[in-house]
Amino acid sequence: MAHAKPASQEFVLLQITEEDLQTLGGSPVSRDVFARALERLHDAGVSRVLIDTSFVSEMDPKDDLRLKRAFEKLGPERVAFDAGLGLENAIVPARFAEHVTLVDTRLMTDKDRRTRAVVLPAFDAGANPSRWLATGELDSRPIRFDLRVDPQSFQRLTIVDALDSDLTALKGKNVVIARHAKVATTNVNFPLLGVGDRGTALLWAAVSIDALSQGKSAWEDRLKFIGLFLLTLLGVLIGSRAERMRTIILSVVGTSVAAVSVGQLVISILGVPAYPALAFAGFSLGLIISMTLRFRLPQIFAAFAKGDLSPEDAWLWRTYLEHPKAVLLFGPDGTVRRANPAAEKLEFPLDSLALDLMPQVGHRNLQVKVACGNRQKHSRLMLSGLMRAYRLSS
Repeated sequence: MAHAKPASQEFVLLQITEEDLQTLGGSPVSRDVFARALERLHDAGVSRVLIDTSFVSEMDPKDDLRLKRAFEKLGPERVAFDAGLGLENAIVPARFAEHVTLVDTRLMTDKDRRTRAVVLPAFDAGANPSRWLATGELDSRPIRFDLRVDPQSFQRLTIVDALDSDLTALKGKNVVIARHAKVATTNVNFPLLGVGDRGTALLWAAVSIDALSQGKSAWEDRLKFIGLFLLTLLGVLIGSRAERMRTIILSVVGTSVAAVSVGQLVISILGVPAYPALAFAGFSLGLIISMTLRFRLPQIFAAFAKGDLSPEDAWLWRTYLEHPKAVLLFGPDGTVRRANPAAEKLEFPLDSLALDLMPQVGHRNLQVKVACGNRQKHSRLMLSGLMRAYRLSS
């Protein structure tokens, strides 16, 4: 995934890692640890703190009091907490709610289960946490990721760093406190990057507010439609013109490489999502449709669907269907199962030919003269099996 620029250093990810849990005595992290970390962030002069983890440790009056005082120091303008996963379920809302801003961190995914934006549920949505972190606004509108930004380039610290290290460099910065992907109960799945932590997603959206027009514009849909149409048309043309299998294989490989390359170009220039898999699917669809028609598969299936031909006979009959000479296909009982357009123009009953045209066992290349107006037609055995096809030639 090629990115054009590093992430803004005004946003910091404060993670709870495996090493932190070992140092702090295991999971869950006590509320006293959170209180101390928040006190140090307050003293460092951070702008806003978004907490994306729940407090599931046992309630302790002393720890709760210290945590409450830490929230009071920051105030609701500077600290936000998940309304659904934390305050209502893990701590008493009446004790802490007045000192924090409640946001909604229920992150929704796209249909392919990838996360390309911080999107809240369509029903009963609260404030978008990334929008609050970046602007202080309580707004539920979604925020798409600016894909030109490298999400791995955010400044990262650990919870132990927050307790022991010098934090003066964090003055005026916005901080997300979240669990590392290895110790989190839920994670996100980014396109190409794979599994990542929720804190990265929240920061990625926060730095993207000013970079992109956050309403999905019509030109993006038009561009996607035009690209899909052109690649589908390309697949149809290649499928209808290719004379060798090698040509088809090379075109498939070339198209897949081109789709990925163009997708990367769109990402690096515009910062919006690209869908190379969808583009390649359009090309493949056009190729398959063209090859299906070229091999006359619909006609073969229609012949087989009538119930009097096996798939093998239906496949063989397609070779003679448009033959310029008259061709007949007989069943084992001597009835005419198929006659091509040239045979249907003959001026004599076709069913009467069966006994004359069916050879005896061990006989080959049996030739029969057939009167047809002022001309004579000859028949030669073309295929043998349960069904027998004959080409009537002058």
